[in-house]
Amino acid sequence: MVNKKQIFIFACLGFGLFWVLSQAISSADDNPYTRVSLKGINGVQVKISISRTLEQLGLKKEDMQLEVESILKTAGIKLLNETERTNAPGRPLFEVRITGSKLSKPSIYLYDINFFVFQDVILKREPSAILSAATWSKKISGNSGSLEDIAGLTKTGIEMFLRSYGSVNPK
Repeated sequence: MVNKKQIFIFACLGFGLFWVLSQAISSADDNPYTRVSLKGINGVQVKISISRTLEQLGLKKEDMQLEVESILKTAGIKLLNETERTNAPGRPLFEVRITGSKLSKPSIYLYDINFFVFQDVILKREPSAILSAATWSKKISGNSGSLEDIAGLTKTGIEMFLRSYGSVNPK
């Protein structure tokens, strides 16, 4: 006899499987038109957002902040504080948003890792309107058995950004 708990578990697993299969492993707004928006950026401020669930499970915002900043700095991209960013052309911000949840049986993490470059943009039809908008983005979605895999995929996303950045900012 199947009880309500088993039905709930199977429904969650079915929804989770459907969600994972319906997500692209990597999809985003990274193309020649958006890459050109990275041209001439000399530095960025880094912002990391991690869902409360993943933080409670052990993925630490501070660790990810240090890791992302280290990778960008090693690649030669200057890290800006808030004041420097405010004074930089376009006020560039590199943001990483990590969200997810954990299925208990089997022990699987479902995740979305979004990478954005936000910059000031001017509307052609209203040149006095200056807005902050994502000018480049990348998304990695999937499932994993460990938080370490999610951290590793975050590095993969940063490497994708660096390739896009390098394609319009040759050394």
